[in-house]
Amino acid sequence: EAAAPSFPSAAPSSPVNDTGLDLRITETRRRRLVGSFGAIRIFIDTSRLFDDPGFMCVVANQAYTNTLDTSQTLTCTEGDVMTAAKRTFLIDQVLADAMAYFSRALQVESVVGNLVLAQANDQACSTGYDFMCCGKNQPSQAYTTGYANTDFVLYVTGRPTGGSTIAWALTCQQASGSLRPVSGHANFGPALINDNLQQQVATAIHEISHALGFSSSAFSYFRVPGTTTARGRSNVIKSFTERSHTVYKIITEEVVAKAKEQFDCPDWGLSAGGEVEDGGASGTVGSHWEKRVYMNEFMTGTLNKHLPVVYSAMTLALFKDSGWYEVDYSMAEKLAWGNGEGCGFASDFCKNWATSYFCEVANRGGCFP
Repeated sequence: EAAAPSFPSAAPSSPVNDTGLDLRITETRRRRLVGSFGAIRIFIDTSRLFDDPGFMCVVANQAYTNTLDTSQTLTCTEGDVMTAAKRTFLIDQVLADAMAYFSRALQVESVVGNLVLAQANDQACSTGYDFMCCGKNQPSQAYTTGYANTDFVLYVTGRPTGGSTIAWALTCQQASGSLRPVSGHANFGPALINDNLQQQVATAIHEISHALGFSSSAFSYFRVPGTTTARGRSNVIKSFTERSHTVYKIITEEVVAKAKEQFDCPDWGLSAGGEVEDGGASGTVGSHWEKRVYMNEFMTGTLNKHLPVVYSAMTLALFKDSGWYEVDYSMAEKLAWGNGEGCGFASDFCKNWATSYFCEVANRGGCFP
């Protein structure tokens, strides 16, 4: 059955970020996952980047419907227009590079035969939203012939996002049995598509990671690896009191191990884990790594213009602990922020960190005005 949608209003807190959308439409599909593990095969449906009436901007001053609040009719700016150049860049470079990352980093229990989804209903679209997850938008191929050589289907749109929001994404459907995400919807706002390939690819990988299961709403569905047994949410994320307030951490085994490695804290006690974000919009909270602790890791909630994006072992560990994926840790990059600084870095007040983490000169070493 479709889960009741609960969306935050987009409330970006930095020059570039995502909305932290956190809705999951949990419908079982028709084919079980029974194959051996292999590199994840993602089919990207880009048809709505060419034709998405009423939602995508074709010319300036055109009226369009807000995907996240269909009661709103807004006006396209010049920047909102999905030009041929932006579309080509998004498909041929950004999404292509993102797919290359996932095909190397993640393995799944391969779908045998075609991936056939359940025929979706419109429940999630009856409360002011309009996603590709909903029945009225779902291509008939999804629930008839399905998709060959595919483990996950991603529907991509280019609808205006507004403000400083670059993109958003969500899971649409999960597999029967394992409840692994098998389809999702990702949207990229044309106004913030630019020629900074590194940042654009990082955004795509970030958003697709949400659709693949890096999301607070997915934690309840995490499985014990190698089984279809649910871990239970309390065995995935737990609250602790640190710095006189409550923090939440992912406490699964691989995440704990990689957090200990990151901070060189082998004797970290019962409070060990990967701290998740507690600031920002309601969807950002709990669905990203804590910015203070993991700074420019690609699954923090905001993108750093002044620091390179790092694809660290922390996120790969979370994917592995979901029970849905095997991961290739050789794809992990070193996260310099906090690396080797000891247990205190992850749990203490920032004022007690080494002075090298504080800015003295604007725009130097990640500092900004």
